[in-house]
Amino acid sequence: MASRKLEDKIELTIFWLGLFCLTYLVLGFILKSDLTKPLDSSIFYEVFRDSLTLTAYFLAPIAALILFTDWRIQHASINNEKNSKEILDVASNLLPYINTYYLAVENDEQLLKFREQYFALYFDLKRKILLINSIDPKAEEFLKKIEKLDTVILENWSCLEGLYQLNKLYKSVPEGNPASEILKQSYGIKINEAEIRKSECLRNYLEIQTKLSVLHV
Repeated sequence: MASRKLEDKIELTIFWLGLFCLTYLVLGFILKSDLTKPLDSSIFYEVFRDSLTLTAYFLAPIAALILFTDWRIQHASINNEKNSKEILDVASNLLPYINTYYLAVENDEQLLKFREQYFALYFDLKRKILLINSIDPKAEEFLKKIEKLDTVILENWSCLEGLYQLNKLYKSVPEGNPASEILKQSYGIKINEAEIRKSECLRNYLEIQTKLSVLHV
C-alpha cells in the first residue's frame, strides 16, 4: 500500500510537470514567433530546450521531497507497528491487576507493593504511547482508544484503593451497639457502590482492549 501511494505521487508529479512543460512550450513558441511568417524551427528548438531545462530544474527537488516524505512516513509507520504491539502487550499484562479483587490485598504492605507494580506498568504504557505518531486516521483512532484505557486504569486504581480503605474502616468498627451497626451499614453501602464502579472499570477495560489492534504497516 505504501508503494502504491508513492507510485501515485510520482505519477501525479510527472503529469503536472509534463503539463507545465507543454504549456511553457506552446506559450513560449507563440510569444517568440512571428505568426505572420513561416515557422522557425530554431525558435521551436530554443523554446523546447528551455522548457525541458525548467522542467528538470523543478523535477529534482520535487522528487527528492516526495521520496524523503515517503521515507519519513514509512519509518513512522514501522515504528507505530512496533510500539502499538508493545502497548497491547502492556495492556494484557495490566489486565490481571485490573481484575484484582480488593480483598486479595490483605495489608498496607501488600497494597504498597501492588501499587508499585500497577503503576510501573501504567507508566510503561504512558511512555510507549508517546512513541506513537499520528500519521493517519488509524493511528489517531488508536490513540483515542488508548486515552480511554488510560482513564479506566486510573479510575480502577481509585476504586481499588478506596475499597481497601473502606474495608479497613468497616473492620475497625466495634461490635455490640446500635451506633456501630449504623456505621457498619453506612460503610457497607459505600463498599457496594465502589464494587459496582470497579466492575464497570473491568468491563470498560475489556471492551476497549478488544477493540485495540496492532498498527500494521
